[in-house]
Amino acid sequence: MTRLKRVAFFKDHASTVLAFVHIQKTAGQTLRALLRRHFGTRHCDVYRSYDAIQMDEEVWRWIRRCYPKLESIGGHSVAPRDSFLDIDGIRFFTFLRDPKRRTLSHYQYLVSRGTVTEPFNQWAEANINRQTRALAGADHVEQAIEVLETRIGFTGLMESFDESLLLWKNWLQITDFDIRYQSVNVASSNDIREAVLENSRSVEILDEMNRNDQVLYEYVVENIYPRQIKAYDSDISDDLAAFRKSFASASNQSLKQLTGQLKRNLVFRPGFKKILRNQKKR
Repeated sequence: MTRLKRVAFFKDHASTVLAFVHIQKTAGQTLRALLRRHFGTRHCDVYRSYDAIQMDEEVWRWIRRCYPKLESIGGHSVAPRDSFLDIDGIRFFTFLRDPKRRTLSHYQYLVSRGTVTEPFNQWAEANINRQTRALAGADHVEQAIEVLETRIGFTGLMESFDESLLLWKNWLQITDFDIRYQSVNVASSNDIREAVLENSRSVEILDEMNRNDQVLYEYVVENIYPRQIKAYDSDISDDLAAFRKSFASASNQSLKQLTGQLKRNLVFRPGFKKILRNQKKR
């Protein structure tokens, strides 16, 4: 699809489309819940579970058919390097996490769901520098940093999640966007994580497999995140205290969220599953 056609694809949409680059186990499901609650039927999730899908023209035709007023899109398949998203009006954002903590959380989640049964040391071979590769499309940290600096408009940190949400809303410039939340997908036990950390060889592999991700994460902590704090409109410490006090009335539900869920489950997802099955046959 040419760039002209891609621009035409969005001509009937809002002038701005948020694109959430969702990296596994970086509070992405909580962020997704916020997007769903605010945008409702104007938000599209372009993935289901951890199935891979190629963002080809067939996918975009289906998205356009289902979401003619698209304002927000997200998922593990959304990538800032994607040629289908090389259009005016796209605003990318993402959240990162301490690499070793993210890796342990990811492995624990997959094992607890029964998705992964192999030992950590074996699983690690195919999961090297996941954050770097999600951004750059390859294990090249310099490219990932360049993507953050040139394509990603906002980068949050899970370790400073509440503060990051305030910075994110400041970047969004959507006055009525409610960032209060209830945590989603929190582990009920850390037994799997602790078992990995008790094995000295697994700890070595954990360091090795996240070498580039560690460089990437430290770059954000030392360079990008401080710039975002500096750009904040008011005293963030006061706003953070007030924000946390508001959590008692937080809910991930809204009428918009419920109507979006109906559309997603009854209309978008069945066709999306068909596309996914066709891609697997190719």
